[in-house]
Amino acid sequence: MDEDTKFKANLATQCATKSKEWDDRQKLRAQEVEAISETIEMLNGDDALELFKKTLPSASAFVQVAATTRSQQRRASSILRNLMVRDSKHKANLHLMLLALKSGGGFDKVVEMIDNMIAALEKEQADDDKKRDWCTGEIHRVEQEVKGLEGEVSDVSADIEEKEDQFDTLKSEIAALQQSNTDLDKSVAQATEQRQDEHAEYASTSASNQAALELIAMAKNRMNKFYAPTQYKAPPTTTPVDNVANPYSFSQGRADPGPAPETFGEYKKSEGSTGVMAMMDQMIKDVEMDIQEAKHNEADAQKDYEEAMKDAAVKREEDSKLIVEKEGSKADTMTRLQTARELRATKRDQLGNTQDSEKNIHIDCDHLLKNYEDMKEKRATERDGLTESKAVLAGAKM
Repeated sequence: MDEDTKFKANLATQCATKSKEWDDRQKLRAQEVEAISETIEMLNGDDALELFKKTLPSASAFVQVAATTRSQQRRASSILRNLMVRDSKHKANLHLMLLALKSGGGFDKVVEMIDNMIAALEKEQADDDKKRDWCTGEIHRVEQEVKGLEGEVSDVSADIEEKEDQFDTLKSEIAALQQSNTDLDKSVAQATEQRQDEHAEYASTSASNQAALELIAMAKNRMNKFYAPTQYKAPPTTTPVDNVANPYSFSQGRADPGPAPETFGEYKKSEGSTGVMAMMDQMIKDVEMDIQEAKHNEADAQKDYEEAMKDAAVKREEDSKLIVEKEGSKADTMTRLQTARELRATKRDQLGNTQDSEKNIHIDCDHLLKNYEDMKEKRATERDGLTESKAVLAGAKM
């Protein structure tokens, strides 16, 4: 900053000096042109011409005018050459001006060319100003549009990720419910098979217990026939017994063998029969208790099985309804997901097109925006040079 401040101060001083020198130069040139013009007028007067005809018959006019014109022509040519070096854009036009000057006497044509050139420079500057404003606004607009589309693409992408997570969650939940139903069906089948086995075992045990009761009752009845005839119950008979003559009956007329020999005393019934009968009664009681307990267990097992089947049916129905609901949500989520994906593709296409437009705008505008001030300064310098050339030629013409 210190260096720039110092440079600025020096520049201001130099520019002031140059401005003063330019003013002095212009003033001196004007005085010079005025003196030359007055001299030419003086020498080209009628009296001077008559005098020169008498004293210098070969000089019908004073030749310094042509010399002055050539000097002004050289100065104008020098200015135009310097402009050609500084700016090659209008080199062809400047070259035509030089050719016109070299042809001699074409000052009016050159001045017209200079005027046209100045007008072209002013139009170029106006076009650059207009395009600069357009470029600045268009770049800002397209940058905002790109930024907005990038935000929209980002938002849609986030929404897609969320919907994908929802879809995956629903898919997992449906799979879990379906697996739960499969496991439930398997458990129901296993429970049914187990219940069938338990019932078959119960039926077999019941039949065995009933057979045991009948067997014990038959045994007890047989004991009663001997020990307690009053309690004996004769089993039903299905085939009548015919009275068949006993071949060993004494009615055959055999000889009487006489009395039997002495052996042992009178037979008495066992006193332990009561204990055996009591034991049989206890056995019957135990078997009957087992039968009752088995019936109770069978009833409880059947009740538990029926309740389990009922609960399983309710759970399966609820899970099936839930699966249908989640399948619907899954399909809806997939539809919305597909819509979001299509929207993202559209937004990405729009973003790509907008970015291409931004690229093209930068290609068209970056050079102008980067070099605008330099081009403006060069154009102003060229315009000033052309104006100076025109002034030089106008002076020469005058």
